[in-house]
Amino acid sequence: MDKSIKLIIRIIIFLGKYTFLGRGILKRFLIKIIEFLTFKLGNDLNKPLFKTKIYDFFINFYSDKKTEMKIYFQRKENKELNYIKKVIGRNTWFIDIGSNIGLYSLNVASLNDKTNKINILSIEPHPIMLTRLKENLDMLIGQNIYVKKRFFIVGKAIGVNKKNGYLDISGNHANSRLTLDKKKESIKVKIVDINDLIKKYKIKKIGCIKIDTEGSEFQILKSLFKKKKNNKILLPLFMIIEHNREKSYYHLHNFIISRGYNVVFKSNSNYVYKKSNKLNEKSKNI
Repeated sequence: MDKSIKLIIRIIIFLGKYTFLGRGILKRFLIKIIEFLTFKLGNDLNKPLFKTKIYDFFINFYSDKKTEMKIYFQRKENKELNYIKKVIGRNTWFIDIGSNIGLYSLNVASLNDKTNKINILSIEPHPIMLTRLKENLDMLIGQNIYVKKRFFIVGKAIGVNKKNGYLDISGNHANSRLTLDKKKESIKVKIVDINDLIKKYKIKKIGCIKIDTEGSEFQILKSLFKKKKNNKILLPLFMIIEHNREKSYYHLHNFIISRGYNVVFKSNSNYVYKKSNKLNEKSKNI
């Protein structure tokens, strides 16, 4: 019985990936069916049902009503992923702040081979997502031996000034956010400044930075763009910044443009920026 239900779930995932059923209202209907079948199985929701392939690698499949199912349908931020995989370049770093289960980190890491070296700094404070990220990384390393020494995971939140904070985990796993005060459904997490990590890992070149932190993006970028003691600012060539259609995003958008970036494109979830060849005067005098 268990094998039959798992087979049905695999078929539904296939339909969600490759047919019109994986879009809009129909997608939500497929997700409801998967959740119902998972309940019928009676398995521990904190354990994966099986491993499934997305893009060119495998990840564990979880159905716990708090995990974004569209990741498994391969419907999440494909335009951004395809673009950055084309332009990231060699001998560089990809920094993923708010990496979740590793959708971006694993995709970019999979480009590694003998001559194409891309280091990954994957940052995720949510303990459940951190565990799943590590599981998925182990599977990718099993497929690609060049990833092992080029992938670095940090289980902390990115912030400034404080060493500890609280992560609100009341919503879906992907929507956890850093808060100043302890709430009913929050956990204590360690906080680190992005510049301290850049220094620790001796990062000299950032091909791309992706930030998805449910509201901390502005604070992180202001810290990143702050002039250091040596008067140098390490600017990423590309940036992928979550906006989630928030009206207040224009403050962050204008800040980024003033620092010498142009918009490549905007999707439903993110803005993708590219650093101008010639920084404007404002970015030189931060």
